[in-house]
Amino acid sequence: MQSRQHRVFHLAVYLLPALMVLLLATFTLAFAQGDQPANPVPQQFEPTPSPTPDCPEPPGDGTEQFYCERPVIQGHVFEDRNDDGQPGSGDWFLPGAVVRVYGPTGEFVAEQVTGTGGWFRFYDLAPLQGDEYYTLQLESPPPGYCIPVGPMVYYIDAQDFSSRFCCTYRANFIFMKGGCEVGGPTPTPLPRPLPPAGGPPADTTGRQVHLPILNYLGDSEGACESWIEVQNVGHDFAKAIVVFWGEAGACAPQCNGPLKVECSGLLKPGSTWNFLGSQIPAAAKSAVVFSADARQLGRDIFADALCEELFATITFDCDEYRRFKKAYNEFGVWHGFDFYTFYGQPLAVEVVRKCADESTDNLPVSSAYSGVTGGMLGAYDPEFGGFAFYAPLVYANRGGLNSTLYIHNAGTECTSVELWFKEQDDCLRATVCEIFNLAPGETYQYDAGQCVGPEWQGSAWIRTSQPMAITIDQIGRDALMTYNGAPSQIDYTFQNRDDALFTPGSQINYGPLIYREFNGWQTGVQVQNLSSVVNAKVKVYFIDNSGDIITTLVDWVCPRGSQTFFLPVINNLPGNFIGQIRVESQDWFSPGDPAVPAPNIVSVAQLIRYGDPGLTTVLEAVAYNLFTEPQVFDWQVGSGYGGLYSGVGLIGIPSLLKDLRNTGVTTELAIMNAVPQPGFTDFAIYIYDQNGLLDFVCEKLNEKQVEYINLADWGYVNPGFKGSAVISATYWQHEIFGSSYARNLVGLAAVKIERQGTVLGNDIPGDEAAGSEGFPIFGPRNFYGQFAPTLCPGQPETPGPPAP
Repeated sequence: MQSRQHRVFHLAVYLLPALMVLLLATFTLAFAQGDQPANPVPQQFEPTPSPTPDCPEPPGDGTEQFYCERPVIQGHVFEDRNDDGQPGSGDWFLPGAVVRVYGPTGEFVAEQVTGTGGWFRFYDLAPLQGDEYYTLQLESPPPGYCIPVGPMVYYIDAQDFSSRFCCTYRANFIFMKGGCEVGGPTPTPLPRPLPPAGGPPADTTGRQVHLPILNYLGDSEGACESWIEVQNVGHDFAKAIVVFWGEAGACAPQCNGPLKVECSGLLKPGSTWNFLGSQIPAAAKSAVVFSADARQLGRDIFADALCEELFATITFDCDEYRRFKKAYNEFGVWHGFDFYTFYGQPLAVEVVRKCADESTDNLPVSSAYSGVTGGMLGAYDPEFGGFAFYAPLVYANRGGLNSTLYIHNAGTECTSVELWFKEQDDCLRATVCEIFNLAPGETYQYDAGQCVGPEWQGSAWIRTSQPMAITIDQIGRDALMTYNGAPSQIDYTFQNRDDALFTPGSQINYGPLIYREFNGWQTGVQVQNLSSVVNAKVKVYFIDNSGDIITTLVDWVCPRGSQTFFLPVINNLPGNFIGQIRVESQDWFSPGDPAVPAPNIVSVAQLIRYGDPGLTTVLEAVAYNLFTEPQVFDWQVGSGYGGLYSGVGLIGIPSLLKDLRNTGVTTELAIMNAVPQPGFTDFAIYIYDQNGLLDFVCEKLNEKQVEYINLADWGYVNPGFKGSAVISATYWQHEIFGSSYARNLVGLAAVKIERQGTVLGNDIPGDEAAGSEGFPIFGPRNFYGQFAPTLCPGQPETPGPPAP
């Protein structure tokens, strides 16, 4: 046991500054699958400009200082990007860390796996007596990290739960980039603007989600009808607040400010709220979705009071919006609302757009994209300054297609924007085409055809002074395809590709869906080289639904350039009609030169169905972003402890629809098992309506298999159904052995297709298909309620991986 002085030292050095401003929070325990959730006890809080602890009343018998009836232990697991030793703006909150509490006799009390927010909280612990103490231990670090730079174990006695601090002990587990040794070197603090607090680049869910484009198509206002689907993928109830913007205008102090504020109803974990119709202004061009805590605040609900205050204060007031967003980013206080204590829950957000415009001959076309959050908003370059982003696939009057880039300011200050266009296969020169200013929250659209072309194809590199969310439309030939841009890599090393300061990519990219060569489908994969120094040697595997290779292609990709890999049309090919893609960046060398480690890459899939052998008529088209290794599976033998440490076993699906009669939308799902080792993964699809969990369906996939689900064919789902889903691996057996048992692997990914006005196989005029990615959720989660999790047929009674 550590000495009293040692424990007091830990308290003074690591915890006292945070404890003085901490309010008691109520968060549901993040149990591993199979554990029952505890019932949170609602607490009362009053908003004040400077947060003051609202502690329980002491008994008045001389034990005031140490009296605690319900001790609480809480904190964050995070990478300290701003080097201040405390969680805050610019830090990365790390999912997948296992944190345990042991009791006074060493008995196990509880375990949590941190989610997207890196948060853990153990509450309603038994009071300590005399010299008893709790042990808080970091059982295993988050994926990609080794040993924290601070304590791995805290010993917490009754005095540490002093009622002066609301009976709450605050403990953080702090990591540094590359900090795999205790007391390793700490980066020198640099004065720099900080991006909104978020997670590592793998995160696609978060408390704050940016939507770069809504009801515009190019510069045509009102050309689209948008549908915003918001799913709660956290542990507790939450509400969503959407702040809308119109056309971009001037910077402060003449900036326009938000156009409108809309708020959702109560969202149970796993369920979705849909914003559509009159809830979205016709002039809405962009939006930001904020997660609001749904717990009680005094005599009101925090989320409801916040929505009311935002509606009254920030509309058409860009300065007040800046103050709110700065406080929200930094977990601060705005108008008495404490965003540190009332943290909110991570959200998965996607947008479905149905458009008609002169560029599409006024035929209805549709597309979808995922909201942008966390590390995908970019990272500040501490050496060269600014943020940078890629649009991997850009057309300028090429084959009847044009690209429009929607550049959305996700920061708190006005920014300048530079666009560098680089033609495919031209490794030497880029063209700088435009420099303009953009206010926070607003979106500027840029038509690539204004600068390059005709018959131009390549990529764009965008530099800014603020974090950005970038979405790209491919418009033309009666089709619409949409995907998201990616932040640029920051890497000052050459030989060690794993030492990048920041990267959104990896050496392997996964695509869960291609439509096979039958019936006019053509699949293209655009691969972006994230290195600005060396070529990338890239191999693309086109794979059928059973995991067998259809064909492979190999080519070079220029530094900071992109390249297209096509699976061509072959009519009347027998076999199943779906498949998958795997993209590999490989090491290479040249005689007389040093070996080159494989650069990181990001990729975009583009699926186009043609109506004739001459490829002149487009019937439908879909685009989506491929997944990187942290978002699916650490290729090819996993890492660390395996399981959820090196792969994803939970996926959020914000909309699951079988509603052809009313909204006219039906859903199809492609679900991929990315693990190549022989074996199988059982998973359950938990189905929610807008009020909560309804039921589940079990599935099984062998290694490298893909299943395609067309909800229109499932009689089990009632016509008119509108809801959401969570895909959860329940049992997996892909074991790795060396001289002995090493690990057991899991890795799932999904892509969703939504069809407007028809079902699969029945073509209608226009482009009816819209595609978007499923949302990987890191670590186990409690979505299931008291019935969690139900065993699938033949599955052992213990959920998760089999015992070694």
